[in-house]
Amino acid sequence: MNAQKRDKIPSPDLIHRQRGRILEYWELLYDKQRQRFQKEIQVALLGNQAFETGKEQGIMQLQNNCNYLIETRGFESWDVRKS
Repeated sequence: MNAQKRDKIPSPDLIHRQRGRILEYWELLYDKQRQRFQKEIQVALLGNQAFETGKEQGIMQLQNNCNYLIETRGFESWDVRKS
């Protein structure tokens, strides 16, 4: 099953549907490794915005990044409904 997802990018729709789960995991990471998580999410998704105030922006940027990789760079999308 996981081999079928290798090298595929989550679809923006999948990210939208799994938003709550993603935020739960982000919160866990933030609670356990605050400094490292803050640094990495700022580099990857938030810029200078703090995690506490930028969660929704992070989700939107994650969707935008995935959409770019799928639509512009030609990566194959992955969606639970399509697997």
